[in-house]
Amino acid sequence: MRLLTEDMGLYWVVYSQCWVDMPPASTTAVYKRVARGIIKDMGYGHREAVYQRAMVNALAQANISSQTEVPVPFFYKGICVGNGRIDVLTKTHIVELKAVHISPAKMAACELQLKKYANTLKAAGAGKKEMLLIIFDNSARKTIFKSFAC
Repeated sequence: MRLLTEDMGLYWVVYSQCWVDMPPASTTAVYKRVARGIIKDMGYGHREAVYQRAMVNALAQANISSQTEVPVPFFYKGICVGNGRIDVLTKTHIVELKAVHISPAKMAACELQLKKYANTLKAAGAGKKEMLLIIFDNSARKTIFKSFAC
């Protein structure tokens, strides 16, 4: 995906020879379009790490810089007792990727995990981030998006 031009408040983006218009305020829509493009090009059945690398490359082509496997420390009484890892972190989003079927209970656990990451980053001065859970459900052959704010 590559940013080409800004015209009358719309960003024109090309991905797989398709033109798409995106309002700049709808940044979550960019991530959803990227994920859909990944599935269109690669299909289902890959490991999470493969989708993660594809996501980072597609975001870079859309001029969105990102980091992967960003450690997030968890503290108990002032002592670091462990680290979580953010799948994809950008200036505006925390993205958690899954490449399996997820039950409603597991979905709730993923949401809680994202909220903990967001709260930890916010407390560290990283600012407020939107959270996006992208599930490449290999068994059902569908992609599920869940976005929310902390």
